[in-house]
Amino acid sequence: MDASLIDSRPSALVGTRPSPVCDDEAGGRRSTLNAMDAVLIAGSTLRLTRFVVTDDLGDILIRTPVHDLAQRHGSREAQRLADGIDCPFCIGQWIAFGVLASYSIAKRRPATLAAWRFVATGLTLNHAVAHLAVRLNDV
Repeated sequence: MDASLIDSRPSALVGTRPSPVCDDEAGGRRSTLNAMDAVLIAGSTLRLTRFVVTDDLGDILIRTPVHDLAQRHGSREAQRLADGIDCPFCIGQWIAFGVLASYSIAKRRPATLAAWRFVATGLTLNHAVAHLAVRLNDV
């Protein structure tokens, strides 16, 4: 066996690999997910999930076309899949995967990461401010 193929990192010794979000394979160095990026990932996921599931614009752009397509297809399976778009837990999982994938791609280049953070900050602030406004109007 070629000694260069043996991974001597502690994670390799216990049979697990570091998370792709936190491991920079190309550079051979580990990078960590900072707290601000974690908040932006969570906030973006929350806002995009709410957009798809409850917002009027999400209904016009996403939910109605998906339901119409399922109705034209006519099968019970297609209708069940379309119904999943109304479930925040179902669609939220897929949106979270998409947000994490976009972060993993964006973090490879500083300019792309800056653009990703700009968009994610806007989504996160929109979600936070909307909830605060609703709570303050209830008082």
